[in-house]
Amino acid sequence: MQTGNVLAALLLGAALSPMPAVAGEVTIKRDQWGMPHVYGYTVHDLFFGYGYAVAQDRLYSMDMARRSATGHVAAALGSEFVDYDRKIRSEYWPASIQQQIDAAAPQEREILSGYAAGMNAWIDKVQAEPDRLMPQEYTVNGFEPEEWTEFDVAMVFIGSMLNRFGDYNTEIENAALLDALIDAHGEETAQAMFDTLLSVDAEGAPTTIPAGDWDPSQRDRTNLDLRPIKGASISDEVLRQIAPVPPTLVAADGTTIPRARWRDESLRLMAAHGPAGLRLEAASNLAILGPEKLDGARAVLLNGPQFNWFRPAYTYSIALHGAGFDVAGNTALGYPGIMFAHNGKIAWGSTWAAGDQVDIFRETVNPENPEQYRRDGEWVDMESREETIEVAGGEPVTFTAYRTVHGPVIARDQDQHTAFAKKRAWSGAELGTLFSWVELMKAQDYDGFLAALERSAVNVNSYFADADGNIGYLFGGYYPKRAEGHDTRLPVSGEGGMDWQGIMPFETNPHVKNPSNHMVLNWNNRPAEGFPSPDEHWYGWMPADRVTVMFDAFDKKQSFTAQEVWDTMVGEVAFEDVNAGPFIPFITEAAADLPSGDRRRQLADRLAEWDRMRRDDDGDGRYDAPEVAIMETWLETLLTQIYSRELPEPYGDWFSSAGYPDPDAPGGSGQNIGVGAKVLHYNLLGQGYDFLGGNPHESILAALDQTAETLTGKYGDDPEGWLSPVGVIRYSHENFRGIPQTLSERESDTAIAMNRGTENNMVVFSEDGVMSFEVVPPGQSGFIAPDGSVGETYDDQAALYEDLDHKRVWFTAAEVEENAVSTEVVETE
Repeated sequence: MQTGNVLAALLLGAALSPMPAVAGEVTIKRDQWGMPHVYGYTVHDLFFGYGYAVAQDRLYSMDMARRSATGHVAAALGSEFVDYDRKIRSEYWPASIQQQIDAAAPQEREILSGYAAGMNAWIDKVQAEPDRLMPQEYTVNGFEPEEWTEFDVAMVFIGSMLNRFGDYNTEIENAALLDALIDAHGEETAQAMFDTLLSVDAEGAPTTIPAGDWDPSQRDRTNLDLRPIKGASISDEVLRQIAPVPPTLVAADGTTIPRARWRDESLRLMAAHGPAGLRLEAASNLAILGPEKLDGARAVLLNGPQFNWFRPAYTYSIALHGAGFDVAGNTALGYPGIMFAHNGKIAWGSTWAAGDQVDIFRETVNPENPEQYRRDGEWVDMESREETIEVAGGEPVTFTAYRTVHGPVIARDQDQHTAFAKKRAWSGAELGTLFSWVELMKAQDYDGFLAALERSAVNVNSYFADADGNIGYLFGGYYPKRAEGHDTRLPVSGEGGMDWQGIMPFETNPHVKNPSNHMVLNWNNRPAEGFPSPDEHWYGWMPADRVTVMFDAFDKKQSFTAQEVWDTMVGEVAFEDVNAGPFIPFITEAAADLPSGDRRRQLADRLAEWDRMRRDDDGDGRYDAPEVAIMETWLETLLTQIYSRELPEPYGDWFSSAGYPDPDAPGGSGQNIGVGAKVLHYNLLGQGYDFLGGNPHESILAALDQTAETLTGKYGDDPEGWLSPVGVIRYSHENFRGIPQTLSERESDTAIAMNRGTENNMVVFSEDGVMSFEVVPPGQSGFIAPDGSVGETYDDQAALYEDLDHKRVWFTAAEVEENAVSTEVVETE
């Protein structure tokens, strides 16, 4: 691993202007890692080169990303994916996306059309020389690449960003949980349990914006200048001013829906679709330090987007020069707007914001006509469209997709004449969200950063640093002003009275420039005081939060070099057990009065002295410290004991996972503190419904006793030998939707799991200029030749990643020229 100061490598006085280019052609220069620098004279040419380079590197995986986003997988891979395609096509409305494309500004259309033309130009080459250029996956699966359109380019972004990270919602499952708790414990106790398990406003949750740097009360003003709701249909042109209807179990006409019937509805839907949010797929961390916290730099931004690990990588490295753009970095799935990058003047990054943008509306369906639902006391028609799913090797499947004024119908209960529609705050603003990142690439200061991202409707945190040492943060996205009495955790009536009133004004999104602690630290935690938690049962903001590991790490010293920022995040934070900090003090307290010979006391003492690191420095495939197994087993034991006792089946399973990597089933985006563990910690602080039954010490010690028994049975009597197998990272052959994007035999594992980004990127501003670094494993290229061979950049960054190292990202024309290993000039007309 590099240990020297990264600033020592700064190239003094290098030119910042891009190479000249002429209209009608594009120049692509690649360095030893395969990263393309694209030079174009016009916007169309520049993005033609972008699409062309992406197709060269990842044609097949991008094809599967397109099919995954649009619901056209079965046409390529067969009947196994019909249900998937039906679900995807049911939950977005293609005509709405096309309308946005048709209405886009000329330059925005040039970006989409140029990118698609570049993809198609490479496909033409592949079709002309299939024996050399056809990716092996096409031959194995028996289909060929098809032409790309503007719509396809947009949908890769929309399907993988908005329809994924902006679409989390478990309100139907939450309602089933609440009803099960009522049946088991009665209404009063059930509500107390529910309010703790899905806490909206738990006090003490750590925030990215320091207390006092942002005023949370502005969101509660009565004179808010609400933005209109986009994507309206049917009768939503004029917002209704109807008295609010009490939420959840009461219809718009005031009739109470029997609780037993509501629970039946919810449980049937859950049985059909499963608790969709159980896997923690959304995660990322970021650290920005300002000049007051740095030694030898003005600002350092280090991002670790945790998209999970794939082959080829989820993110794609790219630099664009010309037509008003001068930017270098990487971005998810080759988006036209680059998410993690710099332009010489400013740098930016992103993490999932977890804000609640989605609600489920319970529509009352006409018993005489299942295509009608009740609005304002009248039956109105659902919008519908017929879809035909082509199936490789099988017959086409036709179905009808429906939507109401609130959004797509995602589930129905035919027996109870109920439909559930999903309303998203970002609906109708999908393309504007994509182009907010394009505008960001041209921003020159913090005001430009905010102006670009005001268009972004998705719940994404955005981050800022500039050459002058300013740093900043924005909790981005569109958030609705809901009707009074709307419990955001549960579905509400769709009959009229609970409609959204508008979108909150942009200035009410938490944001800060140059925070008082001189840092911006985030790991998907609460943005600022007073901001409500999301509604998913698998995610919440409470005092126990993994971001505390980052705060502790950067509070240890007064200042850091740029390399020390990297080493702290990648070499320390990535290996620390995020559960250890919140729980070890309580374990120590519970065992304090036990005699020194008591094995529970001995285990507690070991944990108290542990450095909390989950490492395998000797490379034997087992963690170096027995405390890893002790901590993990204790927490899993205690969670299982309390939730299996307090929660009816199957809900105990929702909250009893400790979130540790599984050596036998790699997956996930890194280690988090599960909601069940957060609630347990909240109880130990004396807050919320007490799942410990008033005996925290007794529960802690009982779990310690069981831990000793479990580990003795596994590894023997000597705790020194309690060394558990390491978890690993698997570069999956399936993409972000679980759709195969390469051949299954191409999967590979790292030696040990690390709680860090899918990739890591760092931008350093100093008085000498700007430098950036990244590691994007397993490599830039995903191309497998027809004969099964791969190029040098197919997996060359995997070892770099495991060694905790990074590579340079070149920026200036002089740097690019000096480090280019190939140059290709492509005609764009």
